[in-house]
Amino acid sequence: MGVPFRFMSGRAETDLTGGRRGSRSGISLPVQSGRARQWDLFDGDALRALFENAPDGLVILSTGGDVIHSNRAARRLLGGSGLSLTERLRGIQLAAGSSQTAQAEPGGAACEVRAAPTSIGGENVWLLSVHDVTALRRTEQERETGRQEALDASRLKGEILNLVAHEFRSPLSVIGGYLSMMAEGQLGEVPPMWALPIERTQQKVEELKGMVNDVLTAARLESGRLQVNRQNLDAGLLVKLAAERAKGRVALLEADLQYDVSDEALPVNVDTHQLGIVLDNLVNNALNYSEGKPELRLTSRRAGDEAEISVCDHGPGVASELQETIFERFQRGGGQGEPRRRGIGLGLAIARDLTELNGGKLCLAWSELGRGSRFTLRLPLAG
Repeated sequence: MGVPFRFMSGRAETDLTGGRRGSRSGISLPVQSGRARQWDLFDGDALRALFENAPDGLVILSTGGDVIHSNRAARRLLGGSGLSLTERLRGIQLAAGSSQTAQAEPGGAACEVRAAPTSIGGENVWLLSVHDVTALRRTEQERETGRQEALDASRLKGEILNLVAHEFRSPLSVIGGYLSMMAEGQLGEVPPMWALPIERTQQKVEELKGMVNDVLTAARLESGRLQVNRQNLDAGLLVKLAAERAKGRVALLEADLQYDVSDEALPVNVDTHQLGIVLDNLVNNALNYSEGKPELRLTSRRAGDEAEISVCDHGPGVASELQETIFERFQRGGGQGEPRRRGIGLGLAIARDLTELNGGKLCLAWSELGRGSRFTLRLPLAG
């Protein structure tokens, strides 16, 4: 019969007895081969007791593949089905220092078996350590199953959001089209008393369109389908463009919007459209939630090797218990004593995800109830 174990290193480097020869115990321990001579060379009862009662399995194996001795843990972990330990280990092939997983029988303990060459009484042997990894494998499997379930749920949620948003777009476009025709008199003269209701309805249609666009963006982010089309531009230009886009709402609300950009060039490599969405969401939040006349300030400056853009308002602020969760999806604010905010709670979540997609960071730098908030967007400088 050939050698059942193929170890790549066959030269022993360690003498398990430490070169000592002492008294031998009269204890007779069971072996699974006739080669018990090496076992008898162990020094005393203490060494035998340590070997036998070690928490991990230990097996002394001849270079021919026969089990010279094994401890209680090894027999427990690798026993079963009536096979001898030699027969159980016969299929395992290890190189010195490597490891392999073994299992006594289907559904039994999963064991990691490691091999090391050594010598007993001048004769080369192998010392196998057997470690129970059943719980670890089970935890890994449960973690992988949970991760896959989370991915599947996330993918399904993204598909549903995408479908719902697309279905909403069509009727909103029709409603918006007819309202515009009515406001412009294309469907006949509009009674004066209808003017204000039509104007308010148009505003609500635009709000709904914004929500639908948020849902579509969130769905694309969720599914990883959103592409980043980068280009180099100055961070100050992002601030100026955001202020320009907000002019209409600022005038309507009689708000006070100021911006201050750094004289120093702050080149960033980003998707202009996506960073525009980020700043628009921050500006719109400041305009929407301010009590009385909205006041906000946009700034850009260098912060180390990053460009920093801040949006500071004098609104109601964010309650302390919400400051850790304000960037979560569908979080609409409204702490203790605060009214619930309008919208579906996607604006800040989308702003954060788009910022990170472009290599930046968005955070709530400061907020105090009744005094306002400052959101800070940081982007790495290009080049």
